[in-house]
Amino acid sequence: MPTPALEQALHTALAPRDLLTHPFYRAWSAGELRAEDLARYAEQYRFQVHALPELLRRARSLTKDDETDAELSRNLDDEEGRTGVAHARLWEAFGSAVGAAAEASPLPETRAAAEALTGLVGEDEVTALAALWAYEVQTARVAETKETGLRCYGVDSPAALRFFRLHGELDVHHARGLAEALERAIARGGSLEAAKAAVERSSQAQWKFLDGAERLRQARLAAA
Repeated sequence: MPTPALEQALHTALAPRDLLTHPFYRAWSAGELRAEDLARYAEQYRFQVHALPELLRRARSLTKDDETDAELSRNLDDEEGRTGVAHARLWEAFGSAVGAAAEASPLPETRAAAEALTGLVGEDEVTALAALWAYEVQTARVAETKETGLRCYGVDSPAALRFFRLHGELDVHHARGLAEALERAIARGGSLEAAKAAVERSSQAQWKFLDGAERLRQARLAAA
């Protein structure tokens, strides 16, 4: 287990961009989305789902710690389906349930978020691990809220909800493993300040992604 002091420092860095406070997720929880909003969101988040394995590989290439290598490899195996169903396939099932178009192009916000995350996991071990922690811990936290909200929108088939249920379970463990790996990296001479800065930048990238979904929602409201 990571020390309480490290976890507190990481969560403090994350707090200003807690995704559950983003206007789009607030609208999701309040039942204010429409089918079109869910479809557009699913189209865009698909790019993040497909990008995550490469982020994990890039981070793994920066570590010489066997435990960290094993943790990132377990995460990658989960994502790519070597321990179950590939997560990209689970997301496609959700996308189909909400009417997402498979051929959609990434929004500018989606591209900017992807570029920021790719840059972070390529910098150094501490930065990469902290950036991934910020990604995984938020995914785990919002999964239950998303699933509950989707039921209110009539999306309740097991196939459509499986992505969220699985990530609500797995990413708790992955986030803990990343925090433990980060603690080892800091003990070997890494910088806690660099870790906190990476958490801030990673959470800002995820917030930026949601800005795109919210922009489309506001455009729909203005046109109504």
